Amino acid sequence: MNSSDIESRSGIAGPVVGKTYSLYGLAATSDGYYQAIDALLDDCLRRWPDPVLLLHELAHVSTNARRLRRASRVDDSPVQFVCSEGERRLDSYMLDIDAHKASLSLLNRFSRVMTMSREQYIVSVVEIELRNRVNGDAFRRCTEKLAFLPHCLHDLDATCEAKPHGLDTVCMCCSGSCYINDVSKLLRRNHVRPYIWMNTNLPRLLRTKATGPDAIGVLGIACIPELAAGMRLCARAGVPVVGLPLDANRCSRWLGEFHQNTINLRRLESLVAGPHQRDFRRTAQ
Repeated sequence: MNSSDIESRSGIAGPVVGKTYSLYGLAATSDGYYQAIDALLDDCLRRWPDPVLLLHELAHVSTNARRLRRASRVDDSPVQFVCSEGERRLDSYMLDIDAHKASLSLLNRFSRVMTMSREQYIVSVVEIELRNRVNGDAFRRCTEKLAFLPHCLHDLDATCEAKPHGLDTVCMCCSGSCYINDVSKLLRRNHVRPYIWMNTNLPRLLRTKATGPDAIGVLGIACIPELAAGMRLCARAGVPVVGLPLDANRCSRWLGEFHQNTINLRRLESLVAGPHQRDFRRTAQ
């Protein structure tokens, strides 16, 4: 089963577009985005071959727009390369972020998630994919692997019958046209326990299970700003984390109401089953 199969079954026609980005760009799927981000990261690692050091440098600047802007002006630095090449190669996937920021309410202007700059988006998507490469093997070796899925992936035309079970809410497979249904099945086949993230206190869970015999690996799915922040949280707790961005940010927080959303299922399967061509054995903390 691939992304286009589920897009057809769920009634989603054409690319999904969000408030600040769309991983479809001008194409019919988000495959082109992943080819572009992989090529950008490959080129970056050829210049700066230590993935862990590179990750630390990008993560240090990505949370602060002013710090990132200063770092992007340092000649021949990884940050300058990612910003300049990312702007050129990923331009079609980024929407009018400045117009979005100008339209924010006074309250939302204090939100780090809602006020990310264009440069922060670019560095964050590279950071996400680099963290996936660095942590992928460690995540897949974990005995207990948990996935937290956003509610916005469910079938908007069906009454969701998900129920609380274990750590949080679980999909009951009530709709054959639901992304959460198909994603949950894919994850279970790969020995990952999927939850629809409704109530779990992630910081508390990480403190409880970050070390010892019950140590966990975490997979997150969210919009780019939320995903980057959540992966940093897991990294600070020493938990092997991987993540997949939603193809667009289309929930009520961004658009005022929920709109149907998608993810790239081929990329998800690669994350949980393992891309054979890569083998980074150092884990970022």
